[in-house]
Amino acid sequence: MTRLSRESLLCASGAGRFLEAARSMFVIRTFAHKGLEALFRTGSKAGVQPSHASRLRRQLAQLDAATWPRDMGLPGWGLHALKGELAGMGRSG
Repeated sequence: MTRLSRESLLCASGAGRFLEAARSMFVIRTFAHKGLEALFRTGSKAGVQPSHASRLRRQLAQLDAATWPRDMGLPGWGLHALKGELAGMGRSG
């Protein structure tokens, strides 16, 4: 009989997503916009419009915590299905 590691058992039991998330502190790893990165990492509003900072903080926190694209579908956030060549990408089953 093959002995399975604890990690293999966790992945087989569906807890693998939790284990993978625990390996990194943040889901968001890179930014294309320096102002958004500064807001996310330090809370600095430099580089973003101050009137947008509160909403951007909430969106970045939600994005960082999301495990599925549908987790971003909060009222008023405008999540929509992709169209054209990207249609179907990001579906969460």
